[in-house]
Amino acid sequence: MSRRGPAQEGVPVRIVKLGGSVITEKEAPRGALRGEVLGRLAREVVQAGGETVLLHGAGSFGHPGAKRHGLKGGLEREGAVSGASEVRMDVEALQRAVCEAVRDAGGAPWPLPASSVSWMRDGRPRQIDWEIFDAALGRGFVPVTGGDVVLDEVLGVSILSADEIAEGLARHLHPSLVVFAVDTDGVYDRDPSDKSARLIQRLKANEKPRFEGAAGAGDDVTGGMAAKVRAAQAIALGGARVRIVNGLEPGRVLKALRGEPVEGTEVVPPGVVAR
Repeated sequence: MSRRGPAQEGVPVRIVKLGGSVITEKEAPRGALRGEVLGRLAREVVQAGGETVLLHGAGSFGHPGAKRHGLKGGLEREGAVSGASEVRMDVEALQRAVCEAVRDAGGAPWPLPASSVSWMRDGRPRQIDWEIFDAALGRGFVPVTGGDVVLDEVLGVSILSADEIAEGLARHLHPSLVVFAVDTDGVYDRDPSDKSARLIQRLKANEKPRFEGAAGAGDDVTGGMAAKVRAAQAIALGGARVRIVNGLEPGRVLKALRGEPVEGTEVVPPGVVAR
């Protein structure tokens, strides 16, 4: 069979990214899964149908260990090699849980660990084998990957976020829609815990959002909401609609995938009228 899949044949493809703070207890010291939430989200993705690539953040399976071993800086710290291996295995356990949830929902998951299909250079994504994702879609699978510890040509290893993966895949798969499931109702102009915070319902790909205080900040190793917005806008510049919705609220990811009205933030390409 050919490596060509739906994206190369002009068939619309969608990308869904499940935030690590949605499917795991992100503040837990290590590996705490929100199994019921993950199962429900997997059902929504499978129920929506279509050609879909499923991504997930690492949450408490990756961030605590990456911080503890200083992996954002590569292999400089003592113990970083064993630490990177430990985090890699923890993330693999999470990916297995995601695949099992998709299987239980009636889908056919095809795990593609980022550590096996991508390279980085000096902390930046250098290469990802997007064709294998397309080929898996063409065979009826749901390709699954997520944030991971990846080999780096300069630093030894680096942290590759699922948001970066979404941006890289979108550049080649040309999705019609990308959905980010986060733990808030979308993008706010300031910290959502602030009573005066305003939900940004529509955002142009070429519009610079203005965040007050810590709204766009994040202390995890992949950059927080600001990094997510940058990725979403880069994807939208390529022509895809992007919807950022609350994955903790049942039905919102399904509605977003179906193109139905749903609370959240929509990022639209230049020249497209936001609904």
